[in-house]
Amino acid sequence: MGPCTEYTVTQQESMSWKHGCYIHSGLSGPMKHVIAGPQALEFLTRLCINGFETFPVGSSKHAVMLNARGLITTHGLLQREAEDRFGFFGFPGWLLYQHAEMGLDVEIETLEIYNFQIGGPTSLQTLERVTGESLRDLQFLRFRPTQLNGTVGEIAGIGSEVSRIGMAGTLSYELHGPLEDGPRIYDAIVAAGVGVASGTAYSYYFREVLSHCTIDLACATIGTEVIVQWGEYGGPIKDVRATVARYPYLEAPRYRDVDLAAIPSGAASG
Repeated sequence: MGPCTEYTVTQQESMSWKHGCYIHSGLSGPMKHVIAGPQALEFLTRLCINGFETFPVGSSKHAVMLNARGLITTHGLLQREAEDRFGFFGFPGWLLYQHAEMGLDVEIETLEIYNFQIGGPTSLQTLERVTGESLRDLQFLRFRPTQLNGTVGEIAGIGSEVSRIGMAGTLSYELHGPLEDGPRIYDAIVAAGVGVASGTAYSYYFREVLSHCTIDLACATIGTEVIVQWGEYGGPIKDVRATVARYPYLEAPRYRDVDLAAIPSGAASG
């Protein structure tokens, strides 16, 4: 999506999703895989641990795929676009392999898309300014088309797809569409009032270094003090004291606790 730009300093970027909102484009590229055909649902039912009895058109879920030994092979966001058409956002190796093995009446097409993740307390207002419409009808794990007709004229009339989804369960969204439209839309979102996400493991907000890990169940109780051995195998190893904490490590309210009616509208009236 072009060169990365630092707009101010890392501290303000780190705080953007606490007090404003951020934009992340790292999942753009050949990342959407359309699964379509009369046996598309059967294909996904065989692959995923998920149930599909209640999976209406316009909804999403976190799809997890396993091999015969019960090990996770891939996972990602799955959208139901029609009764026999689905969109999978993730790495498709296992999907494509099983497609060739099963021989079902299913077609898979990979699309080059932009995928902009916009999250934080002002993310709804920012997207309403960009789209020029209210997005308060969009519930968690739902998506729908939108037109980008908001405050930036050069993007007027461009279609996009807005999805209400966030990995940490806080107020956040994604915008999807053809990759060639991405740069203009990215600039429009930033102009509407967004910070830039930072990938550092140091949290300026918490003033702590955060690290994800897989830990033995006996040590997994929140508050347990542990020693992390930091370094490379065969090289110097440093003992680092750490404390087990909840995941995700945040204080922001969950989706179900966010009162959208209390957030001022970002869409122009009239």
